[in-house]
Amino acid sequence: AFALGTAALLFGPVESTEGFDVLGGSLSAENQRDFRVRNTFSDPQANNWGPQNPNWNGEPQFPGGTGATLAIWKGAVEWGSTLHGDGTGTPGQTLGNGGANFDFAYMGAAAGGGNSNNNIASPISSCGGGGVLAFVETPISDGWRMRFCEEILWADGPGVAVGNEFNIQGVACHEFGHALGLDHSTSGAAIMFPSTADGNQRSISNDDIAGVQFIYGAASSSKPVITAVEVCGGVATITGSNFSNSNNQVWFTNANVTGTTTDPRVIASNVSSTGGGTQIVVNVPANAGPGDVLVKQNATGHATLSNAFPFDPGSDGTATELNGNGTNLVVYASTSPPNIGSTWTATVALQPNDNRSIVAVNGSGANCLANGISPGFLNGTQLLVPGPYLMPHNTSLTGSHSFPIQNDCALVGQTFCTQGFGVELGPLRVYGRNALQLTIGG
Repeated sequence: AFALGTAALLFGPVESTEGFDVLGGSLSAENQRDFRVRNTFSDPQANNWGPQNPNWNGEPQFPGGTGATLAIWKGAVEWGSTLHGDGTGTPGQTLGNGGANFDFAYMGAAAGGGNSNNNIASPISSCGGGGVLAFVETPISDGWRMRFCEEILWADGPGVAVGNEFNIQGVACHEFGHALGLDHSTSGAAIMFPSTADGNQRSISNDDIAGVQFIYGAASSSKPVITAVEVCGGVATITGSNFSNSNNQVWFTNANVTGTTTDPRVIASNVSSTGGGTQIVVNVPANAGPGDVLVKQNATGHATLSNAFPFDPGSDGTATELNGNGTNLVVYASTSPPNIGSTWTATVALQPNDNRSIVAVNGSGANCLANGISPGFLNGTQLLVPGPYLMPHNTSLTGSHSFPIQNDCALVGQTFCTQGFGVELGPLRVYGRNALQLTIGG
């Protein structure tokens, strides 16, 4: 067991000398790179970094990550062979500096803390005091378990921990060093130094980099590298280099909470590449969630697993009603989410005096008016599309309108506005009207 490796709190100046040490052993690239989090931290400060925080702007390089889980994930990717995505996520730090044939693979949430072989990070109610912050149990070659001591007041960052709080990310980064086989360093600048005043150090140093490269080797020129990932319509296009021509594995983060003894990796097997090993096109498995994606070559050894790259499988489109109360009684009902390559149906409830229903669609960026558009803008029952994409529909007197959405990846994430009207002819009168704001998914 290693508390902050065997850590007690220590204050005061330290020397900056090179001095990494190793425990002996390493994690297999075939089946020991995954890790999970059991997030049962009790301190509110450990889980207040997320959508509920007024300063939260999302974490595009860590899809789906919030709170303590996100902080632990960041602590792991700092050891990665290259930048995690564009390296952003913590102010003043680029994440992913190990430069070795090593990358952790974030695989989501675990149902429990597991044992010393399950590669799970979780809090423990008590470590017995003595200034211990956290520890890792390691047979190393067979896995590990990381525990955070709940006597400590934990903060999830990414800002500087204040008062008597300790930063989860910095402590996790130290503990992941033990998990990959590093012992304590005598260099005070190293993340593997055995003690910390506040855990706010979150970057590995030259000494730590030398240590991880000593165990796993400096990143090989043959190591697969992911440089971009695009997802559209349930298909992921992975761009990079050094993919095998055939029989690659693509590892995805599990969308589900997995049992402690379960292999949590969502693996697409027997995947071929094109372009001389530069591109992989693969169907996204149904249980793949937001997190990381990695490519494993058709080979064995430390240099056969790619860097971990941010991955978001996307989500269904949305239809948000902007009006429909009070005098505007025409109410939409959507029967399916608006996704590319599918038909989205909008139903307009006709009022007794209505002669027909009309749906007008404005393209992305158009002004979506909750009270509809003026009658002069209408042209019979034609669909009006001033935007760049045509979404034709079948005109109906029943109030049901079907929109075949093109199978065009450029539509994903764009916003359209549909506006419904009840119309009486001779003279033209427009009854209750309202709007749906559509964001295309898929």
